[in-house]
Amino acid sequence: MRWNEEVLLLREEMRRVLTFLEWRASWWVGQAGRESLVSPAHAEGLQAYGHRQASVQRALLVSFKSKWCQVNEYISSGKGMSDAEADAQDVDIDSDNETA
Repeated sequence: MRWNEEVLLLREEMRRVLTFLEWRASWWVGQAGRESLVSPAHAEGLQAYGHRQASVQRALLVSFKSKWCQVNEYISSGKGMSDAEADAQDVDIDSDNETA
């Protein structure tokens, strides 16, 4: 039972991390597009910084997805949870998470 609980918590945390990274990338893009009372050069720098930070968040997302791609396979391998349980509770870490 503890294994199953930990698996559920792990999958939920992975889902939340991926969702947060997607949200954060979008947030940075929004920050880059904000208008402010600064010089054109300064505004260009702020825009570049925002887009760079969005790129960093997306790179983290891709990195985590690649590191976590085998987690569901490992869990389903019979170590503490049946295949039916794993399928019923499966979190697809490869899908795009659109909710925050």
